[in-house]
Amino acid sequence: MPRPVIGIIGNQYTQDDRYEVHASGRVNCAAVAQVMTNTLHGQGIVEPGARVVIDGHAPDDTPEAIYIDGAPGFALGVQWHPEWNAANDPVSRALFGAFGDAARIWASRSQTTRRSA
Repeated sequence: MPRPVIGIIGNQYTQDDRYEVHASGRVNCAAVAQVMTNTLHGQGIVEPGARVVIDGHAPDDTPEAIYIDGAPGFALGVQWHPEWNAANDPVSRALFGAFGDAARIWASRSQTTRRSA
């Protein structure tokens, strides 16, 4: 059941929402078992689609992180705001690093495809 949004935005950006990361999952790029997040949302996934893998969840079982099984590129989503204070958060830095790596791989493949066309 999605959690309601409570409080003011300033309070909601504090990292006081803990969630468990699945050890073998894709969000575990920062090599941590628990993540402190700043979830601001009042909605969430109730029933994931066929290829949606829940990669982490809050203590109340709200999905906090997902990826798409078999996706050809970067297909990872989180329920919190990793861009908030990312420079000081190792999990956010790891997520953005993984996204940057995927973008560079995609760009290099795209250039190779354009050159051979």
